[in-house]
Amino acid sequence: MKIGRYKKNDRCRACDSTSLKMFLDLGLMPLINNMLNEEQLKDAENEPHYPLEVYLCTNCGLVQLIHVVPPEDMFSHYVYLTSTSSTMVAHLKGMTDDIYERFLKSKTEAMAVDIGSNDGTLLKGYLPHGVDVLGIDPAVNVAELANKSGVRTMVAFFGEQTAKDAAKAFGKADAITATNAFAHIDDWASVIRGVDALLKDDGVFVIEAPYLVDLIDHTEFDTIYHEHLSYVSLTPLTKLFPKFGMEVFDVKRLPIHGGSLRIFVCRKDAHKITKNVTAMLEDEEQRKLTELETYKQFAKRVEDLKTDFVKILQGFKKQGKRVAGYGAAAKGNVLLNYFKVGPETIDFIADKNPLKQNLYTPGMHIPVYAPSKIAEEEPDYLVVLVWNIAKEIMEEQRAYKENGGKFVVPIPKPTVV
Repeated sequence: MKIGRYKKNDRCRACDSTSLKMFLDLGLMPLINNMLNEEQLKDAENEPHYPLEVYLCTNCGLVQLIHVVPPEDMFSHYVYLTSTSSTMVAHLKGMTDDIYERFLKSKTEAMAVDIGSNDGTLLKGYLPHGVDVLGIDPAVNVAELANKSGVRTMVAFFGEQTAKDAAKAFGKADAITATNAFAHIDDWASVIRGVDALLKDDGVFVIEAPYLVDLIDHTEFDTIYHEHLSYVSLTPLTKLFPKFGMEVFDVKRLPIHGGSLRIFVCRKDAHKITKNVTAMLEDEEQRKLTELETYKQFAKRVEDLKTDFVKILQGFKKQGKRVAGYGAAAKGNVLLNYFKVGPETIDFIADKNPLKQNLYTPGMHIPVYAPSKIAEEEPDYLVVLVWNIAKEIMEEQRAYKENGGKFVVPIPKPTVV
């Protein structure tokens, strides 16, 4: 096994404290979105792996990874496409409608920027409202798809200099979004300075990320991987943004991705702080999110989940049953690698994303095919690795269920449906 290149932080990315305590070690793991082709599979022993350890900053409460893989190794060519999930498309349309109604509708010429814009799905939601849009994404392949679909997109990693370049070329933004992107970035100071350079004085910065509370409550350990450097709660962010003359003025909890936060940030005193912020901070304090014991208990539940899930799959195989998976997504690949479940147990994985089909999953090397493979092979059980959109998958595969197939949903507790 080859160990890939990374840097190791010794300070918290939110508060700069050295009070970092490890509570979960998921072992050495490959880059979870880096699928392998046939040629790469022949050289699988050189597939790079990296430490995946999770730490709590006992000073500010930020949960984070300290082993940081170079972002160009993860994001320059990307295989996740937002548009392949109807759940995500609908969710992001709702988000843009909300931002437009609250902050942009009253403006004669509004502009919106999306950080980590992927194939432009979010920004397309603004177009019917006449909002000028700009995407910023480091992945050449997905940015090309966005530009071809009419969403203007810069190919770049977002930071202070990129923001200054964008402001000079396209003007300043009334709204900047970062959906499942802010938590992917190591240098938060550069991001916030960039937002400051690109945002109009009365503009809003809207962050969306999986919520730490839901991760803990529902044992969503498979959302932990190298791209996700931080696991967001509100408390650390209310300490972070004031350092840059900004503040959190509103927050919402959302069901997407197993439970997420939508966090609204502005320059100090530009918007009135809502009661939602105070209520959530109080709730996080009651949940003891800054105490290490909370996370030690979570780590124990992860181990129990591993034992239960592997036992179920082993039972299927002993009975001679055929098992397949649905969704070669990052979270599924984390689960498979940590549980050491490979092609000896799961015959194949179905996925709608054409960029993943006819490739092999990282680490476990399970073949990935189009969903039509399910009807061809008729497995007895289908493990829904993308459990966050399980309802969507089960509806899509209704014929499989009607023909006697059964679904296995691994999280929050292994369940056969």
